[in-house]
Amino acid sequence: MAGEFKPTEAATSVFTFIKAHPAFVARFVLFSIAATLPWIIYFVFVSGKIIEYVGLDGRNWEDIEAFRAMFSQINAMPLLIATAIFCFALSVATQAMAIRKTVLNQETGILGLAWGGFETRLSIICIIFSFAPLLIFWPLFKTFAIMADGTARIEALVAPLVLFCIAFLFFIPFFIYAIGRWGLYGICALQENNFGIKAAGKVSKGRFWVLFGAFALTYLIWMVISGIFQNLGRVLLGLHDVVITDPTEFAEFMALFTPELISKFSVYMLVLMIIGALMHLAYICTGAFAYLKIKQAETANHALEETK
Repeated sequence: MAGEFKPTEAATSVFTFIKAHPAFVARFVLFSIAATLPWIIYFVFVSGKIIEYVGLDGRNWEDIEAFRAMFSQINAMPLLIATAIFCFALSVATQAMAIRKTVLNQETGILGLAWGGFETRLSIICIIFSFAPLLIFWPLFKTFAIMADGTARIEALVAPLVLFCIAFLFFIPFFIYAIGRWGLYGICALQENNFGIKAAGKVSKGRFWVLFGAFALTYLIWMVISGIFQNLGRVLLGLHDVVITDPTEFAEFMALFTPELISKFSVYMLVLMIIGALMHLAYICTGAFAYLKIKQAETANHALEETK
């Protein structure tokens, strides 16, 4: 098993893929942005209504019931549900498109986008993995709710905080284990025509740390790239030393956004979204590279055994 592939080769395989399939990568980035943009539009719309209601410094605040009525009036919750469904479906279809291309070098559907059994299975697994962290952070949300209640006693904070610490400490080793053990589940779901969990565990047997190392190195590479562009952009926009600690400073921060700065900030956000899409593609390429190298080694070993 040793020597089947190097984590450095897997983590940098995305650059070779980009060079070999520039048109596909451009489509992948476009679809990824399309799956993110509605969230930004929703956030800007709702935030604008909130600022209009309470004011930049909170001076127009009335009470919680009136605030909820305002949310109901702008249909914030139905819009949130519709946005979530659209973005999630497009995100899963885009991910499936990339897995199919990197593993099989195939494209199906419209411009590579399709929805079938593979996408359905992938969406179910994605939902499970997406909501698992929320369950862990639920005690922390409960803590904030208790703190918001002025009549609550300080002792009521102890239990949810302790529960959160225990859950968080459990989550870290489980997250590491999940990456090394089931990191190839999406690829295996495509190849095995099932959820891919069992197959991914079988493929990762004896290769846990090399797979974890490949994904961890991919993360580090793209966090460095993202960090460089984030800090460079903030400096160029003049926002690098802005720190918001109270509503008054938020009002001052919003006043900085002149029409000229808004256009530059939009370009900055677009660059970050492109980097985020390429980072997602890098994870898929890392898994595909590792999977194909493992299968090539298994085929070669099988052929060698048959000749003996």
